[in-house]
Amino acid sequence: MRQLCTAPVAVAVPVVK
Repeated sequence: MRQLCTAPVAVAVPVVK
């Protein structure tokens, strides 16, 4: 459950910045 939300978050953080 945590890895599923960690994959998209790790990619969205650098993309938004």
